[in-house]
Amino acid sequence: MDYEGSEDIHKAKIRGRIFKLAHVANSQGCWLLFAEAKEQALQGGNSAGKGRLQKKAARMARYYRRRGFVVACEDEATYGLIPIISRGWAKIGSKPVARMNFKQESISVMGARTIKAFRFSFCKRKTKRRYARFLKDLHRAWSKVFLIADNAPWHKGREVAAFLKANRKTFRVLYFPLYTPELNPVEQCWKPARKVLSNRLLRTLPAAQYHLRKVFRNTKAMPKMFKYLQD
Repeated sequence: MDYEGSEDIHKAKIRGRIFKLAHVANSQGCWLLFAEAKEQALQGGNSAGKGRLQKKAARMARYYRRRGFVVACEDEATYGLIPIISRGWAKIGSKPVARMNFKQESISVMGARTIKAFRFSFCKRKTKRRYARFLKDLHRAWSKVFLIADNAPWHKGREVAAFLKANRKTFRVLYFPLYTPELNPVEQCWKPARKVLSNRLLRTLPAAQYHLRKVFRNTKAMPKMFKYLQD
């Protein structure tokens, strides 16, 4: 399946739709800005692309699951020491204060969600080599993997390509189209962690990792796999 080729066709269709929308707006004398027409065209093109990809991902998930593969989605997130300020409870008349650490330090997390489990790994930087190492960890844990990930730059490269080529019979990858985070169930897995870290004074990165690890290991707190990938 040549996904990159289909993506180029999709872009060409979007460009054509942008031109048509802008032309119609001008001929009718409407004060519709080209930027608005472009946004409408992109939304229309992306909606069609999302629907096609969702059906394709569901179909491939069923195919590989029947052949003994573990179906998983993958994503990354970054958490810093500067706390996330959010709403909370306080005594009436009091003046709640959120103490903050202004150190510009952060830790990244790579996570993979299946129907039954959530596997994660901490890293200082999201790189191709580090991502390839995470894929090897998933391969050792699950033996046969069908992984769906986004098009982040570190998801493609020499190290990743070499690993996929060496394990092409037991490790398959499908990429989400650009700007479709709502299709990836792992995006929802970062929210409980952000909630736990909100309004919390974190002095060191190990302290942040401690709280993040507790959330990621709590199966009841983690959002489930999206239904379209469970069937």
